[in-house]
Parts: sequence; C-alpha cells; structure tokens
Amino acid sequence: MLAILRKKRADEARAKLEAETTTATDDGEEAPINDPTTASSAAAAAAASTAEKTCARILLKQNPLEWHEIHHHATESHLVIPMLTTFTKAVAIQAALIGHYKNGGRVNLWLGSKHDLSRLEEEYPKLTNCVHLHVLLDDEHTTKSIASIPDTIGSMVTVLMTHVSSEEGVRWVQRLNEELREYPSGNHFRVILQSKPPTTPSTAGEDEDDQYSIELCVPPPLEGIVHKHLDRLDRVARKVHETWYHGTTERIQSALNSNNPTNAAALQAKPTYKLWTELTEQQRDDNRPAADHIDVMIRAVNLDPNQPDLLEQWGNLSPEDLDMLSRMQHERWAAPLWLRNWEAGERDDVVGRHPDLIPYEELDEGTQAMDTEQVMNMAEYARLAQEQMV
Repeated sequence: MLAILRKKRADEARAKLEAETTTATDDGEEAPINDPTTASSAAAAAAASTAEKTCARILLKQNPLEWHEIHHHATESHLVIPMLTTFTKAVAIQAALIGHYKNGGRVNLWLGSKHDLSRLEEEYPKLTNCVHLHVLLDDEHTTKSIASIPDTIGSMVTVLMTHVSSEEGVRWVQRLNEELREYPSGNHFRVILQSKPPTTPSTAGEDEDDQYSIELCVPPPLEGIVHKHLDRLDRVARKVHETWYHGTTERIQSALNSNNPTNAAALQAKPTYKLWTELTEQQRDDNRPAADHIDVMIRAVNLDPNQPDLLEQWGNLSPEDLDMLSRMQHERWAAPLWLRNWEAGERDDVVGRHPDLIPYEELDEGTQAMDTEQVMNMAEYARLAQEQMV
C-alpha cells in the first residue's frame, strides 16, 4: 500500500515539477510551442529527470559512499542496486560522477542481475572507466551475497532498497542482519529505504562489543525538490564555472599580450567559455559533479568540510596532498565525458573526442597546473556551500 502511495506522490511531484521546469530539447533549444503533446511529454520527462538527479545528489551528499562520521574513511566503497529503476540509475550515475577517491579509488557498483548490467552498459558503454562493475551472485533479494561483498575490513556498503515498501525493506534488513553474524565484523552497512519505517528494527547485536552495524536512511522527498534545492546546489557549481571562466579570460589576455593570437583564439573557441546563464543544461550538468565532489576531496586529506579553519588548513596542504587531489580532480573531470561515450584524441566536440582523456601523469604541465588551480579553490567553494546551508 505504501508503495502505491509513494508512486502516487511521485506522479504528483512530477506533475508539479512540469509547471516549474522550462521545456527544452537535448540541444538546449525550446521545444516547438505548436506541438502541445510533444512539449508536455518533454516537460514531464525533463522534470522527472531533474528531480531524480537532484534527489540523487542530495542523497549522496548526506550519505557519502566513502565516509561515515563514526567509521571515517572506508577501505572500500560499495553501492548495491538490487533493482535498476529510474531513481536508482540516477544514484548509480551520480556515484560514477563523484566516486573518485584518493589513491585512484573508485566505487564498486553492484547490480542485481545481468539484465540490469546490460541495460546500464548499453546506455553508458564506458561506465567501467568510472566505476568497478559487479553482478550479485543470486536473485535480487538475496542477503547472503550482499553480506559477503566486503573483501577488506573497514568497508562501507550502501544498499538501495527504494524499489520495495518500507515494511518489506525492514524485513529485508532484519534478514541481512542475521546473515552478517556469519561474517567478520568491522564493516559498515547502510540501507536506503523508500520511506521512514513506522518502527525501527534492531540492527545491531545486544553486546556492546559488536563491530558491525546497519544504518537506515531514506532519500529526500521528490515533491518540490527542484524548487527547494537545485538553485542552492547550483550556486557552488556556478562559482566553480565562474572561477574557470575568469581564469580562462586571464589566459586569453596573457596570450594576446604575448603576441600569440592563435592560442587566444583557441581558448575563446571553447564551447563552455561563456557565462553560466548562457550554458546549456548539459554544460551546467558538467559543472555540478565538480561542486558535489568538493566534500569528497576535503575528506580525502582528513579535513572536515564544515570545520571553521578549513581555509587556513587548506592553504597548508603538502605538495603530496596537492598532487593526490589534482589526480582526483582529473578523474572527476573525465567522468561526465566517459559517460557520454567520448574518447581520447584531437578535440572534436561534435564527434566526442578530447586530448586530455588520458592518465593524469600523461597530461602536459599546463593542464596539470589547471587541475591544481581548481584544487586550491576547493576550500573557498566549501565555505560558499556552508553559507548556503545557513
């Protein structure tokens, strides 16, 4: 019954979002107003997609895959999706966009069936450039396969059970809790339920020395999520873009001052060299993971995104830390291009090629310096994000 109610609420939210969201085609141009059927369906699809992506962004911001406030850094990060739905797919792609950790770490993405794996790989052929893909051993509801996932002590396993009612999700959690007793302790399990259950099950042993736990969480409600959250989230993404835009402007001026009009023209010709308000929705989407990845990078050097002296501590990062973060930044930058099936080669935005889709150590010094420049600005971006939360 709750599943039916949630679907009804989701449908109502999408209908409301349809009125809030501008109708646009994939290339950013408005849909023809003389075709109301096409315009309406395009608006509904765009609204639903925007809502689910925004929900996924907030979910992973509130529940990081690689970090827990008690357990801290995970030795391995696992995201388990027993059933692929439009929402769980949005979470999987968000994980692929921002799940780039220190020392080359990535998210381990587990799918419930080979069919779901094929669907995802068909839509995103280069997904394995962003995550480690796996398929669960048994059927989608098995708890034994999920309990056995961690290879190393200190792993974090996040399971999306939003495709079933909260009551069924609670019963599943209780079965998982029983299975975990057969495995070594020291790992942390988090289960995302469809909605808050009426009663919270006991998910830890009676002994104080128990080292395993299951944390229950719920995603934010879809209704009104774009209106309430997207603009606030985008203020950081907008700042990231503005920093790059002004830096590019300075490089253009420097090239002109050095009598190098060819280089200046190449910089000016970049498709994203324009104000935030002039970017297409796809181009804005490319800046959003940069904003969402900031907390991941701050935690990578054992700092807290909310600590008062973050700016001061960020200014004291070691050369080794800066190098590690620059590598993370490069992997994060490449992720949206891989997901759109781009490849390395001479730049061609129509075909989908970019010369920097190569390992970090193969980049020229100038491009590496640009990654480091972005890293140095991360703490200021985090401060802006703190202000938006007030």
